[in-house]
Amino acid sequence: MPEHLSEWRPEPGAAVSAVLASGDFSAAATGTVTWVDGDRFLAFGHPFMGIGAIDIPMAGADIMTIVQSLRLSFKMSRPGAVIGTITQDRLTGIQGDMSRIPEMTEVVVRTRPVSGSERTFRTQLWRHPQIMPVLASMAMMDGALLTLEGEENQTFRLNTAIHLLGHEPIQLQQVASGPMGIVSLIAETQSVVGRLTTNPFEPVVVERIEFELTAEYAWRLNTLRHVRLLDSRPRAGRDFEFALRIDGLREQSVFPAVAVPIPEHFAAGDSLIVQIADASTLNSVDGAVGIAPVSVDDLVRRLRLLRSHDSVYVRLLRPAGGARFDGVEFPGLPASVRAQMGQPDLHIPRQPINEIVVWETSIPVSGEFRGNYRIPLVLQ
Repeated sequence: MPEHLSEWRPEPGAAVSAVLASGDFSAAATGTVTWVDGDRFLAFGHPFMGIGAIDIPMAGADIMTIVQSLRLSFKMSRPGAVIGTITQDRLTGIQGDMSRIPEMTEVVVRTRPVSGSERTFRTQLWRHPQIMPVLASMAMMDGALLTLEGEENQTFRLNTAIHLLGHEPIQLQQVASGPMGIVSLIAETQSVVGRLTTNPFEPVVVERIEFELTAEYAWRLNTLRHVRLLDSRPRAGRDFEFALRIDGLREQSVFPAVAVPIPEHFAAGDSLIVQIADASTLNSVDGAVGIAPVSVDDLVRRLRLLRSHDSVYVRLLRPAGGARFDGVEFPGLPASVRAQMGQPDLHIPRQPINEIVVWETSIPVSGEFRGNYRIPLVLQ
């Protein structure tokens, strides 16, 4: 940063930047100061985003050059350090205040390429509920593009720690394989951060996000191809056994055997379901994606339950006629209550509960797993 910009003061005609990201990755919009009154000033002469009352970090800037174009000429600028706040973004311009600096979200990106040394990038982001998750994803993508090789057949592993004010960090472990693997990781991470910052309950302050991204030169995509039953007469108090065929992309298939314990309290004639599924399927059913949270605490708890894509998940389910009211589950409601719930004039927010998880396990695989299969059982 040029030293003179650290002592920048607004004056008519000076260049000023609205800073979206500052640090190893930067993004800013630069315009001209038009009026000054002490620590306050007006600039741009037009809206930035037209948001209204805001807290955008502000910095002084240098104009490096003007790019001439018959269609639309523009200036290339170099912002300095954040030294103030843009407080208004209106139709006729923006208003700045030099007396305070807004809080920003720190993003740390660590990349570990197949060859070469680990690199760390740090940046500070504007805390806007909709824009900050996008900026964080862009920072992670830029870190990957600057350090990782452009190999088509790659498998990416991403560990993410989201630090929230007043909550324990949310730890996520994700894996994706193939040409679009990094894109799917970015989309999933952006969705999680966005659910936090745009939740309908109360503002959430994301203080810091840490990304740790590793890559290997292999397309490790595992797909469920076949389920072979080893037991045709499932009974309570015994294990129900079956074998899976999991095919890797251009790799040797694996055949893990699975034993699902059936509790003794079930009786002959009871119906159960064995489900073999990937993380996306289960997250969409019973995670923060499939179940509407009722509070910020409930949302954070469900986000912590998001499963990783590097495992096969096996569950034993039993049918249930129930519902979820205000985050509380009632799995075994009588038929009369369920009939009342179906009345069209009943305006109580609720979610049906059709199945209850009796038992669950996971089988790790070397890479990403995709597949979903259900085995209906009638106990003998």
